[in-house]
Amino acid sequence: MTRLSTTLLVVACAAAVAGCSARLDEARRSAPAGSAFDRALQTGYIELARAERDEIDFVDAEIFAGRAISLANGERVVPERLDARKLPPAAADDLARARARLMAALERGARERAPEIAAEAQLRFDCWMQEQEENFQFDQIAACRDGFVAALEKIELARPALARSRSPSLRPTPAAARASHAATREAQAFTVMFAFDSATIDGAGAAAIAKAVAAYNAAGAAIVRIAGHADRAGSEAYNTKLARARAEAVARAIERAGIPRGIIRTRSYGESRPAIATRDGQREDKNRRVEIGVDPKLPRTAVRQ
Repeated sequence: MTRLSTTLLVVACAAAVAGCSARLDEARRSAPAGSAFDRALQTGYIELARAERDEIDFVDAEIFAGRAISLANGERVVPERLDARKLPPAAADDLARARARLMAALERGARERAPEIAAEAQLRFDCWMQEQEENFQFDQIAACRDGFVAALEKIELARPALARSRSPSLRPTPAAARASHAATREAQAFTVMFAFDSATIDGAGAAAIAKAVAAYNAAGAAIVRIAGHADRAGSEAYNTKLARARAEAVARAIERAGIPRGIIRTRSYGESRPAIATRDGQREDKNRRVEIGVDPKLPRTAVRQ
């Protein structure tokens, strides 16, 4: 990377951080408004925005901050629409059933009957949508989904038993569950490690990449996801840039091996998602890594049953 390219990258990152922080600050300054449900929802969206900003996901941080601001302005904010995100086919039906069930509960008075729990259900649904679109951090997908189901079941308790019995199941279809488990195993299987302050792929890293390429060829994968990470030695901004350089190095190697660039998705998490928790400034070999996830193409039966 040239000095000019590095400078432009740093400027772009700084602009993104500043813009996101300004939006989040605006949301925090907004006075709570509306019903108890709206106020709980506003607080929750601010927290989601903060969490995504801390993970260097400025796009989603701005989305959640914007929802909090809309609530402060007295606007009705409903659970995120399915067409707002590019969802993996295996998860789309489950999310459609979940949203339909949530909307039915909200329209039957859950906002007024149990405002805080109803807000939690909506927040967990939107969190599930966001994490499912990324389709990489499977523990976070499960946490958002399970939190949603738990909150939804609570606000449905006052509904007639017959109505509850007719609610569509939120359990993943067998085929979708198998696909999700398979994707999880693939995503966790391939890790490229890096030397301190380096984005150079060594022999062991090349071997890990070769295994990921073999998995792609065997599965006819739909998407290859690459996440760059760094340890906590150095500044947060520098580590974000370094993690991105590592992710791009792996992406280029995978592309040279024959995987189309169009299906490769790269992200930089910098120092925000360490494999081993450390104090700030501490070096840690296991945190200097790139994780590769291979999402297999799903059979038609996994999409719709």
